[in-house]
This record gives sequence, structure tokens and C-alpha cells, in this order.
Amino acid sequence: MTLVQLDDLGTNSLELQQQSSKSGLIVFDRIQRDTLSVVESTYILVGLTPNPSTATPAAVTWIQTTPALEWIIPHNLGYEPIVSILSPGGQRMFGAEDHLSVNVLKLSFVLPTAGRARLL
Repeated sequence: MTLVQLDDLGTNSLELQQQSSKSGLIVFDRIQRDTLSVVESTYILVGLTPNPSTATPAAVTWIQTTPALEWIIPHNLGYEPIVSILSPGGQRMFGAEDHLSVNVLKLSFVLPTAGRARLL
């Protein structure tokens, strides 16, 4: 994942753009400035033509209800996805990403963490 741009959209929101060169996906997140929670996400797939015979899920949402230092996420997407991590309250979180393979992701945190991960 590459952080491309952070724009100030005015009074109370920011726009964060992320891009993955491997999946051809660009993600725009509109973030509430005071709470740092994601208000809206827009996903754009660039330069890829879907092949129905080899179709994989377009996105995977992993819900981690028990706080843990590491989340092991089998996603079976066949590539290293862009990852968005949110707390149970919807605030953006950050963890260390380790793509164990093109189908398994490990997220590591400093403290035991619960929440959800959206993989695209």
C-alpha cells in the first residue's frame, strides 16, 4: 500500500488516497477530522479486466471480536490486498502488515486489539 495524498477538504474532513500497484486499486477515504473515523470509502479498480472463470471475491471483511496482538486473515484473494483497519467504533487503526502469501495476511499490533479489517 502506498500513501499517495492527504487533502484538507475544509471544515471537518480530510481525504486520504491509497494506491496498490499489485491489485490496481485506488481507495479514497473521507475521514472525520475530530474523531478520525472513516465517513465514506470509494474504491476504483484501474487497468484490470475481470475474468469470470478465475473470479475471486472482490473484498473480504475480517471481524476480530477477541482482542489479539496478531490477526491471521486467510482471504484467498490471490494477491496482496489493500488493508483498511477499523476499531469497533469505526475509527481508523494502524498495524504492521505482513503478507504471508498471496492468500494470507498477518496484522500485528502493539496492544491486543479488536476490530475489523477490510481487504480489497
